[in-house]
Amino acid sequence: MKSKIAILCVVICLLVMVSRGSAQEQAGSFIIYMGEQRIGTEEFQVAEEGITTETELNVGGQKTPISTKLVGVDGIWNRYEFATTGFAFYGEMEEETVTFQVGPNQFSTPLEPEYVVLENNVFYHYQDLLRFASKDSVSIFPVVVPTLLLQNRSPVINGTMEYLGTKWYQYHDELLLLEEYQVILDSITYGHIYVNNNEDVVKIEFPGQYVKAVRSSYQGLSAVSDNEGLEAHYVDEFFEVLYDDIQLAGTLSIPTHSDGPYPVVFLNSGTGPQDRDGNSAPVLMSYMFKEMAQRYTEVGVAVMRYDERGVGESTGDYESATLSDLVGDVQVLLAYLKVHPAIDSKRIAFLGHSEGGVIGPLVMAADPTLAAGIFLGAPSITLDHIMIEQLEHQASLDELVTHREMILGYIPLIEEFLADIRAEREPAEELMNVNWMREHMAYDPIGTIQQLQVPILIVQGEKDFKVMPYHAEALANALQEAGNQEVSLEIIPNATHEFLFFSADDPRFDPKQPFKVVEDVYAVTSKWLATHLVQNQK
Repeated sequence: MKSKIAILCVVICLLVMVSRGSAQEQAGSFIIYMGEQRIGTEEFQVAEEGITTETELNVGGQKTPISTKLVGVDGIWNRYEFATTGFAFYGEMEEETVTFQVGPNQFSTPLEPEYVVLENNVFYHYQDLLRFASKDSVSIFPVVVPTLLLQNRSPVINGTMEYLGTKWYQYHDELLLLEEYQVILDSITYGHIYVNNNEDVVKIEFPGQYVKAVRSSYQGLSAVSDNEGLEAHYVDEFFEVLYDDIQLAGTLSIPTHSDGPYPVVFLNSGTGPQDRDGNSAPVLMSYMFKEMAQRYTEVGVAVMRYDERGVGESTGDYESATLSDLVGDVQVLLAYLKVHPAIDSKRIAFLGHSEGGVIGPLVMAADPTLAAGIFLGAPSITLDHIMIEQLEHQASLDELVTHREMILGYIPLIEEFLADIRAEREPAEELMNVNWMREHMAYDPIGTIQQLQVPILIVQGEKDFKVMPYHAEALANALQEAGNQEVSLEIIPNATHEFLFFSADDPRFDPKQPFKVVEDVYAVTSKWLATHLVQNQK
């Protein structure tokens, strides 16, 4: 189950940066987008002493400033400085060594003379990558990513750069021919760099993260070939539902290739503020719920998905919400569905992922009119036990050996917090919403799910390090012991808790699409919904 504790969110996927390394003075800015939504601006300046950048990001209402300074010229760097809210560090570069000072700690690592310094959410430094550009072969070079130190990782990784050719772009009334390069960092992060005939980087894209940065003087740039559309087998209807003082907004996708009223599946996400597409910006951008809407409507099932309170077009404050509040949000949306003229109120299914696998059984046990349930990565024990279990399990894994000391360091902190809650004391460190946590600790996963006597599908990732696979088996067994004979269990090979490919040992993992959901999830759930909601409609 995804934790609300910010310190446990280790972001492995990097967004890198570049600079041509010229001493020629210049200044400018990049506009930063996630999807098509503008989320920030980066101001850059190049002078004789090096490069400075000032970035401000605004994601989900949270503003994050980032300042960097890269001292040197023509790719020979002497010093690096990084600062964000409440945190700063610096590094000294020598001919064959880089040394970073992070608080009282110092870290040194060998370094080849030719390298680039790239960083998360900083973009102008990508200009420096052009020193390695070759139109005849793939370039290989070392990359220094200083903030990897914060994840107990070496800050030096490998990078490759390959020329892909040219691409026509429309810019106002003119056509521009831009050169395109592909960059892969540490076999994980994949991006495209677009360069004009003056060798200026004008656009940087990271398709897997749905992030791009466009030089401000090139706003409105669009690829000439960007005109493909989806087959119209469904229509999207946008809705707003008022619940107390909160407005919940989302999308109801309705099939168009069959006659209604239609069966429908309601999608509910896991812990943490997520939008209707199933994304937690900027950490996880899988668009799983958006893809489910496209897949499920193909088999004749409508799909309801929504922005959680305080996210996207929904109002309210997610961080102060209790478990009861989140359940109430779901119940008012289901009530809206039941009276919708395009929906068959007798054929409503619930699909919940992670914490949605807690909310789903609670809602379904209280409302026996719901026809079916799908639970993805759902727990069979309470959240307090899950939190310790997942940390101990992760610390034991060879795949996560580089994070072991950091993970083990969190356990005493979490145990102290939980002990305070159990003793009904105010925690010394309020790591999360205490009332939300108390309600989770009072929840009985097995006893609740045993009340469900409708068709249930349980789907689990084999490489789920947050809610281990035995939980799925425990839930399925509990249902069957309670007399439910319509229980299905699917374990998806090499899939993570988020149902992504496990990158360490799966050849199907594609650094160009690090957030690509395993196809089996869509195939298994689509087939099951077609069987239980469409074919068995009477």
